[in-house]
Amino acid sequence: MGTTFPKDIMDCMKGCILSIFWPKKDIVDFMKKVGCTSRELMPESEYKELHRAEIVDKIFTNLEKRNDSGIGQFRCMLKELTEWNYFDPYYFQKLNKLSESEAKRNISHLKQLQEIRDYKIKQERQRQEEQETDGQEEKDDNNHRIGCRSTGAGICDSIRGGSVRRRRDRCAGFQEHDARRSTAGCRYT
Repeated sequence: MGTTFPKDIMDCMKGCILSIFWPKKDIVDFMKKVGCTSRELMPESEYKELHRAEIVDKIFTNLEKRNDSGIGQFRCMLKELTEWNYFDPYYFQKLNKLSESEAKRNISHLKQLQEIRDYKIKQERQRQEEQETDGQEEKDDNNHRIGCRSTGAGICDSIRGGSVRRRRDRCAGFQEHDARRSTAGCRYT
């Protein structure tokens, strides 16, 4: 099985779908639009017997059974729902079956969940990059020290990530650098 879609976002998407679409056919049409195939959808005769929420649950369950866990369809669904701005006047105003304020509130909540999730993912990636960078710098420092011992260099340039840093190691020239820094101000640290 592939990566699973977050349960809290799936639950919120279900709420959005149920607050946007009244007819069962519209729910199924939306699912087709986001890429659900006949394997995930059910025959019309079958979904006519189910409640609206049961239709969504069954399709979500079928998506999760896929080899890729339906991640593409769920992502497309998330994108469509967070950008949703059409509220059919027939069901929202004339029949009064759905509440536009509730639908907008559900969409807003879904956007917030997505932003929180995106922020957490971004933070995790930055943390992983920092760990990788720290590990690489430690390796670079060890290689640098070995190089300084063999060449007798004191201060060397190290290019990493597009910036040039001056390094000072315990090798030949180290004391000379310290003396210059204390008298003229060091521009290398």
